Amino acid sequence: MPAVAAAFIVGGTIVKAYGEYKAGKAAEELGQKQQDLYNQQADNTLAASRDAGNRFREQGRQFVGTQKSVIGASGLAMAGSAQDVVQRTEQQIGVDYNRILEKGRQDAAVLRESGKIAEQAGDQALYNSYWQSASTILTGFGSAASLYI
Repeated sequence: MPAVAAAFIVGGTIVKAYGEYKAGKAAEELGQKQQDLYNQQADNTLAASRDAGNRFREQGRQFVGTQKSVIGASGLAMAGSAQDVVQRTEQQIGVDYNRILEKGRQDAAVLRESGKIAEQAGDQALYNSYWQSASTILTGFGSAASLYI
C-alpha cells in the first residue's frame, strides 16, 4: 500500500510543480506583452506630439502672417516695435513647439520605463516559479519517502 500512496504523492507533486512553472512562464510572457504594449504607446505618444507640434507651428506661422498683413495694411513700416512684436511671436512659437515635443519625449520615456518594469516583473515571476516548483518537488518526494521510513 505505501507504494501506491507514494506514487500518488509523486504524481501529484509533479503535476503541481509543472503548474507552478507554467504560471511563472505565463507571467513572463504577460510581462513581455505589456512591455511591447508600453513601447507601442510610447511610439504613438511621440508621433502624436510631433503632429501636435507641427499643427501648432503651422498655426503660429499663419498668425505671424496675419500680424504682418495687419501691420502692412495699417501703413506701418515693418521696423522698430512692430518688427519686435513679430520676432517675439516667432520666438515664442519656437519655444512652445519645443515644449510640445519635449513633453511627448518625457511621456514616451515614462511609458518605456513602465514597460521595462512590467518585463522585469514577469522575469521575476518566472524565476520565482523555478524555486517554488523545486520546493514543491522536494516536499512531495520527502512525503513519499517518509512512507518507507
